[in-house]
Amino acid sequence: TTTGVTGTGTGSAGNDTNPVNNTTTFAVASQSLADVSVSLALTGTATPGGTVTGTVTFYNLGSTTAVNVTRTVSLTGGTITAATGASVDPTGKTATFPVISIIPGATASFTFTYVVPAAGSVNATASIATTTTETNVLNNVATASTTVGSVSAAVSGRACIDANRSRSCDPGEPPLPNVLVRLYSGNSTATLVTTALTQANGSYSISGVAPGTYTLAFFDCANPLLPASCTNIGTTPVNQAAFTASGLNPSTGVTGGVVAKSGGLGTVGMSITNIRVYPGDNTFDQNLPLDPNGIVYSSGPGRNPVAGAVVRLIGPGGSDPSALLLGNSNTVVTGINGFYQFFFVNATAADNGTYTLTVQAPPSYSPPVVTSATFAIGGGVAAPGSLSPVPPGATNAQPQATPPLLGGNTTYYLNFRYNFTPGLAGEVFNNHIPLDPLGGPVGGPVGTVADVSVVKTGPATLAGGFTGTYTITITNAGPGAATNVRVEDILPSGLTLVSASITPAASWNLGTGTTGAVAESASLAVGSSTLTLVVQASAAAVGTTITNVATITTTSTDTNAANNVSRASTLIVGADVSIIKTGPATVATGTTISYVLT
Repeated sequence: TTTGVTGTGTGSAGNDTNPVNNTTTFAVASQSLADVSVSLALTGTATPGGTVTGTVTFYNLGSTTAVNVTRTVSLTGGTITAATGASVDPTGKTATFPVISIIPGATASFTFTYVVPAAGSVNATASIATTTTETNVLNNVATASTTVGSVSAAVSGRACIDANRSRSCDPGEPPLPNVLVRLYSGNSTATLVTTALTQANGSYSISGVAPGTYTLAFFDCANPLLPASCTNIGTTPVNQAAFTASGLNPSTGVTGGVVAKSGGLGTVGMSITNIRVYPGDNTFDQNLPLDPNGIVYSSGPGRNPVAGAVVRLIGPGGSDPSALLLGNSNTVVTGINGFYQFFFVNATAADNGTYTLTVQAPPSYSPPVVTSATFAIGGGVAAPGSLSPVPPGATNAQPQATPPLLGGNTTYYLNFRYNFTPGLAGEVFNNHIPLDPLGGPVGGPVGTVADVSVVKTGPATLAGGFTGTYTITITNAGPGAATNVRVEDILPSGLTLVSASITPAASWNLGTGTTGAVAESASLAVGSSTLTLVVQASAAAVGTTITNVATITTTSTDTNAANNVSRASTLIVGADVSIIKTGPATVATGTTISYVLT
């Protein structure tokens, strides 16, 4: 439609000879125009493969009706499954709305659903057009996008001593703490992703794992913070789950690196491969049921495992049987759990004969080398024996899978006559070997009596993604210096070590890694030291309470072992961010305005 604007113009001059023509009238015609516009809203991020909803809104911001209005929504990277009020083309890439007229001031919104891909992004374009003349065509197109998120999940499991040799971690079987768990990308051990340590109950959990395929391997370490002290445990780790935590996806892990044992005694494996991690769906029961030949332990009352003992297997006539063994080594240095194992994988009947174990004791234990002639005598332990021949199948030297209690069966063997002929081959388990602590049954050198303790403090709450500080106060209350002191703080899942320091530094050797810290002192005088740990909380741990444990041990006579462990619990919370905007209540036209964001 058109309307008119009229007006009058007048001019004058003092010497005008004809004032009659000094006034005139004018008229300007105006036209009402349309202004069609579109807006588009999509979900910012979405789960891979998920279905989400978008909204498109069409407008006429003009003053006249827009006719022959065309409207479309098109996608790249995703697929439209349905669109209210529109038809979707067979490819799922474009939704087309009917051609209509839109009156001035009208607004219409429509929803549509679309499937996002496994990775990347979805980009959408909405457009509107009319044959009616418009005041503004720049608002006829709108764009938006959805980023495909990587929803992480957790991988968890247990390490145990497989007491019943069922090749699974069954309820009641002894847990294995401080086993190093390494998670690798893909189906090999070429690319390390992260690590974890099993806790006191043998469990571990690795959170924040991106969807994909992974491999797990387990390691025995003299010091978990020193990779050189860690050895891959070859004793058939296993996936004990049929499905993931949701119950919707299959648990796909299989034992990798499988090798047949000599004499037809089954197989051993080195890892769990092909572990499929699904978005937001935890994978569990990726376990290590350990089946060692035995444990080196202290003959003292505690019957604790001994780390750092060097166990060697010597072949017939003093030969080196390394080539017959898994891992091609006849030497095991015991880790924190004290176990040793030798698996024959390349032996044949030609290798039949008598094999001998020797044990080189670490400092503070005796005899220096355990043989058939020199052996531990403390705590009522038996002298070593010989097993000739080793019976077919499995033979238990002692009935239990862990070191014997005081007064229990302490039978063990150092000499074994093996026959590797299938049907006659045998293995020996629970062959626990004692060492005498120097100076007395509790392991302290003569004359050293002390009371060592730790007290740990830390934040009650910590925001995910942020750092916090834990403090461990280490005390020797005397009366004498404490020997071979070890303070250990292995961080639970959800915390990563950023830095560590100890004072006085001259009294300690401090080892650190992302999973915690270990401080050792050969001789700790009466007094106190402080170990400070700065850690970062994982955003994936928000909503959980994490308990951090510090322990202290000594080879001196410790008069009070009850104060050798200290715990601090921290609730991991979400970060609380806020913004406040301030500015003038009123302003004058044409002035510059300043706003402050806090």
